[in-house]
Amino acid sequence: MDKSLLNFTDKINKRSGTVQIIKLGCQVKEISVEKFIKDVLINQIGTLVDQRFHYFAFILICQGIEYLGNFYDTLDFDNHNMSRTRFQIALSKLFKNSFYKHNLTWLYENLRCNIVHQIRPSGDILLTSNSLNGCPFSKHLRLENDKRVFVIEVFYNDFCKACYKLLKKFETGKFINLPGKAKFSETYLNIFNINSGSNVVEVTGGKDGYVRSV
Repeated sequence: MDKSLLNFTDKINKRSGTVQIIKLGCQVKEISVEKFIKDVLINQIGTLVDQRFHYFAFILICQGIEYLGNFYDTLDFDNHNMSRTRFQIALSKLFKNSFYKHNLTWLYENLRCNIVHQIRPSGDILLTSNSLNGCPFSKHLRLENDKRVFVIEVFYNDFCKACYKLLKKFETGKFINLPGKAKFSETYLNIFNINSGSNVVEVTGGKDGYVRSV
């Protein structure tokens, strides 16, 4: 292991989990909701799929589906009691395949909850891919031995279409009836500079200009 990493780990152990509040330097740029969806949800998850980090892609897509559901309610992004509602409404409003729409509760409980909280699917689901595992695209959402198959390339494609469907609503002005339309104009993330010894480091932070570090 790199010596600098060993030193960093040693510092964390000595500090016994104490929390510092660090004042950030000048703000470099703002990340809009639109840019977040395009750069992170579409492009960066797409990189994971292309590089065959399929397991991580499944996890982030499930979290991304819930994020898309944010725009169908007026509550804050960080409301902690809306996971089921947001995940299911995103599937029902933005996904084309009827399987998603007709199995909202099952998908939330067996796919989203298991893979986000346990980092594994339920016993009723099989995760696979075409590029790494050779599974045909046509097997996506089909039953094999009484288990539902999810092929990452098809699942990601369905997710991208949902992202673009939401973005199109805002780009064409058809978002007027969305309860959470005001959230689309918010700054979602901020990029700051922070002094770290003799170096200036770029970090991602929240709106208030502070970051908590352990």
